[in-house]
Amino acid sequence: MSWSTASSGRCADSGVTGIHAHLIGGNWVDEGDLAPSAVLCVVSFLCILAVAWRYRQTRVHVLLIFAFALLFLGVAFAIHAALANTRPSLRPSSATLTEQAMFLLALSLFLLGHILFSRTFINRASLVHWPSTLLYLACAILLAALVVGCVAVGDAPLVDVYSYSPSLKYSQERIASATLELIVATMHPLLLPFAKLVAPELPGLELGLLILAGWLLWVPAFYVFCVATITADYSPLVCSQTFFYLSFSLFPLLALAILLGLPLHRWGFTLPARDLVAAYSSALAAASSSAALAHEAAELGAAAAWAQQERRHEAEEGALLDEMRSVVGDNAERAGLYSQGGDDDAWSLRLH
Repeated sequence: MSWSTASSGRCADSGVTGIHAHLIGGNWVDEGDLAPSAVLCVVSFLCILAVAWRYRQTRVHVLLIFAFALLFLGVAFAIHAALANTRPSLRPSSATLTEQAMFLLALSLFLLGHILFSRTFINRASLVHWPSTLLYLACAILLAALVVGCVAVGDAPLVDVYSYSPSLKYSQERIASATLELIVATMHPLLLPFAKLVAPELPGLELGLLILAGWLLWVPAFYVFCVATITADYSPLVCSQTFFYLSFSLFPLLALAILLGLPLHRWGFTLPARDLVAAYSSALAAASSSAALAHEAAELGAAAAWAQQERRHEAEEGALLDEMRSVVGDNAERAGLYSQGGDDDAWSLRLH
């Protein structure tokens, strides 16, 4: 792709004030963007199937974040292809702004998924309990970057974005959003090697692959930062079509392939977290104690009921025996039978 500064073409100089200098995907969308955008749209949706297949094997919920990131990335490339297939005078500004939001959302989800994936790996493969402070901070920064970026896109006017001069507020919001994204994308792979110092038992190969995946995701964050801060159309960091497609296709997909290729079963990704295991163990012990007490109480209750029933049976048998004695005595008197001695149970018969 040539980086000429002619008045026509992809890298046309608009006087460094055009809003298209802030757009992800290059300054000008032409027919040359149709084929690569359509291909990358299909590839993104096919990668969702790969993530779903891997999720079916491992049930690692972090992988679902990458599935949503690929979904938004595929939608963004689909809109990009549709814009390339439409004449410039007929391109709706709302479609262009929606495309920008989809690219920002996909990048944020890729970074968030890598952070959560790395934390899960470190927690499973080490004997150290890692605090969640840095995780919460990174999530908060990514959320702030996404919100500010979407607000900036919402503040853009629904006019021809290729001829509109952006306001200072729009430029500041785009720069703030891109800066926050770049901070997270830079600090995470820089801090990952220190985990090996804290927990030497971490496997070096897998940790190195996680760091490599982090630097691969740093490339699209750096590209978005360049697009937001460099408004000169003739800069290769802004107008290079190749840089855009590599940043939002090759590097994120390579990072995703590395993460999906790690032996997740080997490092306990399918197991619950260590703190959850402890909670489950204590809950199981408490449940076992409660069950034992309930079983003993049930046995005591059954024994008491059996004893009460036996006493009732003895009382009924005694009453029945007394009644039988009375009936037999009455019959004996009427029949001329006599009882001898004081023993009620010894009966003698005498005929008259």
